Amino acid sequence: MAEDIRDMDTKGVGGRSLTIAEEALRQSESALFTSTALYIWLRDARNWNRLFVIGPVVLGAVTGIIYAIDPSQILWAALLAVLTGLIPALRDALRLDIHLDQIKSLATEYKGLQDAFRQLAYITAPHDSDSAEKQLHFLMDQLNRARAHGITIPERVFRKAQEKVARGDYDFQVDTHRKVKPRV
Repeated sequence: MAEDIRDMDTKGVGGRSLTIAEEALRQSESALFTSTALYIWLRDARNWNRLFVIGPVVLGAVTGIIYAIDPSQILWAALLAVLTGLIPALRDALRLDIHLDQIKSLATEYKGLQDAFRQLAYITAPHDSDSAEKQLHFLMDQLNRARAHGITIPERVFRKAQEKVARGDYDFQVDTHRKVKPRV
């Protein structure tokens, strides 16, 4: 069983392992917040995408019904018809379908990095600092590639993610039995 890295002597032999483990935990926590925010944003973006797909269908139907019931309401029917045509153009201009794929891909990538950093901290670092250091460099390179996408998560979404993590939604049941809980 892996020893608790927070109780290790930071100046002795385990100091290097502890430093690597602490950095891995820092990065795991960062990836947790980022992946959570991306998944929340993905859910919101999917809802907006549905609205942009279903909206024109509904508006088109309402336009037809309005005109069929009372042809003198041609002005309202024409206005709804214009909106029916504008919504798909707006969706294309916002590139919502492309953003969905990109957000989904990055959310998955950050979730994988979160787990990899956590495993590095609790499994590899306490027992093999040389291997842990190499793995940390490799994971940091992957993290930098993920960050290079330049996706900016909306602040409101990130606040929701912070609240979700703070509520304990991502706490593991197995950790409730440990004396010292992991920070991630």
